[in-house]
Amino acid sequence: MSQAITRRSNAVSRPAYSAPSGDVADLIALKRDHFAVWKRDITPDRVRALRQQLAISERALAPADPEKIKSWLARLAPMVTNPPEPNGAILQIFCEVCSDIPDAAWTPESRLAWVRQPRRNGVAVGSFWPSPAELFNHLDTFGQKLRDEVAILKNLLAIAETPPEPEPTKLDAAEIARRKAVLAKLREELQAVDAEQDRKSAALRGSVREEKIAENPRKTNFSAGTEVPDMVG
Repeated sequence: MSQAITRRSNAVSRPAYSAPSGDVADLIALKRDHFAVWKRDITPDRVRALRQQLAISERALAPADPEKIKSWLARLAPMVTNPPEPNGAILQIFCEVCSDIPDAAWTPESRLAWVRQPRRNGVAVGSFWPSPAELFNHLDTFGQKLRDEVAILKNLLAIAETPPEPEPTKLDAAEIARRKAVLAKLREELQAVDAEQDRKSAALRGSVREEKIAENPRKTNFSAGTEVPDMVG
């Protein structure tokens, strides 16, 4: 066994991972389902619970000790066909390939998940001993769930620690009067623009009528501004 694995096997044992529960589990589920969580939803008690869970989950992200990997493999052996003895070089290979798998992924649940996985092309894959690469891919799904959990916990704490927005400034009487004056002036300017537009439109209509009179003087009733039909002799 390599020196790296030997050093890891002598590491101090870590507390067992505890999955989130109660309000913490509910908040994580909301975030996973893409629901909004607001600062007001995260009370001081929930903040304390989130911090405690984050500490637990971050510890569980550390790689597993070789003894734990050996124990996990030894318990898998009776469940599958023709397993090797998980010692020596075989254990070293599994430890090296699965070195990034979090400690909390090596659980009875993940072991049963290997055995109970669906058939592939009619083959009961879970009835066979996994290769190191197969085991890495299998356990990494459990590891990714834990990584996501840590990310969500950090996000929830960031929401809780967001500074409150400043209260809107209250307007005094002078400011209210000033804003009313600005609005009144703007209203006058808009009315002036509308009046000028009406004047131009009226002038344009008058110009068009004069042109028609000039072109057809015999067909125009000057008093009414309407055309008069030709008189037939």
